[in-house]
Parts: sequence; structure tokens; C-alpha cells
Amino acid sequence: MKGMIQIKVTVKLNTSKMKQKILNQLETEEKPMQLTRDTDKMLCLIYEEFLERRKNGLSKSSAKSFEHPTALQEQFLQGIHEDDIHDALIELDRNGLIRLYYDHGFQLNDSSIIYMENRFKNGLKEVTDFISKFIP
Repeated sequence: MKGMIQIKVTVKLNTSKMKQKILNQLETEEKPMQLTRDTDKMLCLIYEEFLERRKNGLSKSSAKSFEHPTALQEQFLQGIHEDDIHDALIELDRNGLIRLYYDHGFQLNDSSIIYMENRFKNGLKEVTDFISKFIP
């Protein structure tokens, strides 16, 4: 066949990387969130503060951002030891609920807000009622 060129193309896929990526994604999706009671309580307090900030007119991005544990203790986590706050933040970060920064400031992830919205359908009032059970 005059004027025709035959081209042979070889495609080599790295299937092991693709398989590993899929397995990692499945592990992440199937792994249930596990929080200690102390960390769960602190997440509720953080979520309550987030809702208060939104109620007071802060933007969502501003309301999701939190400072260093010392500032948190002064603002709304009175009575919780700074080391316990630090440990809970690491646990929340490990579970993908917050983005923890080097200075231990953090930002709530959308996944934590979704989790809490599904948990407390009636918003701030329900969260406040739940938290009041912890306060002596």
C-alpha cells in the first residue's frame, strides 16, 4: 500500500501504582472514624464555637479557623488542660476532621462540619444541650 505508514505504539502502564492508589482510597473510605470521649467532647465545643461565630456574622472561612490551644483555653475551652487540647487536636487531625498547623492553630474541615450537622440536626440548641450534660 503506497503512501501509508504503519505506526506501532506501545503503552506501558504502571499498574502497581494505580492499584496502590485505589487500595489507599478504599482504606480511607472504609475506615470508620474513632474518637475518644474527651476528643468527641472537645469537637462538640469547637463546633458550638463555630456555630456561635456564624450566628454572630462571621464568614464560614473565618469561623472555621482557630488559634493556638492557649488562646482556645482563654476563649471557650476553660478547664481543659492545654496538653489535653493538644492531644485531642492531633486525634482530630488523624481522623481528617481538622487541618492542624505547626503552631497548633487549626481549621475545621468540611467533613467535620458535615459530621456534626448530621449528628445535631437542630444546630446550636442541640449542641448546647448535649454539652451541658458534661458540665458539672
